[in-house]
Amino acid sequence: MHDQVNYVPILLTRRGERSALSELDSESKSRITPLFTVHPRDWDYDQECWKKTVSEHVETLVDQLYSCWPDRRAFIDLEHLDEWLDGSIEDHPLTLLIEKSLQLGSNLVPVVAPDRNPDYLNASRHACREYGTGLCLRLKPSLWPSMPEGRSSLSDIMDLMGSTPDEVDLILDLGADTNSELATSAALGEFLALPNSDKWRSITLAGGAFPKDLTGVEKDKIYRVSRSDWGLYRRVAEQLSLQGKRRPDFADYCVAHPDPSLGVNPRFLIISGQIRYTVEDDWLVAKGGQFKRVGGDAVTSPVRLIVQSDEFRGEQYSAGDAWIAQVYQGGDKKGNPEVWRRVATNHHLKFVTDQLANQSET
Repeated sequence: MHDQVNYVPILLTRRGERSALSELDSESKSRITPLFTVHPRDWDYDQECWKKTVSEHVETLVDQLYSCWPDRRAFIDLEHLDEWLDGSIEDHPLTLLIEKSLQLGSNLVPVVAPDRNPDYLNASRHACREYGTGLCLRLKPSLWPSMPEGRSSLSDIMDLMGSTPDEVDLILDLGADTNSELATSAALGEFLALPNSDKWRSITLAGGAFPKDLTGVEKDKIYRVSRSDWGLYRRVAEQLSLQGKRRPDFADYCVAHPDPSLGVNPRFLIISGQIRYTVEDDWLVAKGGQFKRVGGDAVTSPVRLIVQSDEFRGEQYSAGDAWIAQVYQGGDKKGNPEVWRRVATNHHLKFVTDQLANQSET
């Protein structure tokens, strides 16, 4: 019943990530349920205020999400706007997103957690009851069911939402804590002890191992960064299978750190040309020159390093790989930071869906 492992990429709703998803092949799309996290609003450092209201920030998202993921199911999380999501259910941004997506033919499932804004929880409950979306319950480790606070929180939010496990997609999210034996033991123990494990609509283990920044990565060299989130997931899934337990789905933050905040005026950021390239157990990371100085040429060296490695999959593998190949072959479409994120994310999505498909067959 639960043999096929689904992939849940946690993606910010920025254009680069949306384009990466849109360009994915149909077979890979059939194995994915994306979790869209509405990206934080931009801060105007000159005027010292938000550039847009929350409503302005989200009002164009419905068409954008439908364009990259039409007529399919996805999760939607407004966690980075949560403290600003006050107001009536009818006017709530979450209600707007879900109602308009249903009109277009897509199904956005609201993502909730016990510590979210009460108005946001009310809007999520309304969507679940009024439109039959169900819920996605995303829990950080302190709120996992085996934790003292987690036991009561899980019961309370299920009661508040009026939901039963068969209406709920449960995600246990480790965040960035994926590189320790303690994290592996905690995740395994949680799934072994999970109440009604076969009754949840889905269960997923999430984590994000990509570093916050690439400090220490030198220009014109290739580095390996461990995909410890994937390694942790494989260990947990293998042990659960050996014990006859349900194998969870896999979620990650693709080629990004779980915390998207910059904490600095983007105008002062030094952005280098870079390629983040997913391989079996690692990411290959290569940096080039500064984008503000040399433009798209900043990515020429990283592209060369990736293509000349033994692990480049070839231009036919994905849209991202095709872009890398055309730059290597002398093409003039060398892009910018948004394009480089799109390319890296597209390749990652394809690679991980292939890994999970192979794992499901063993």
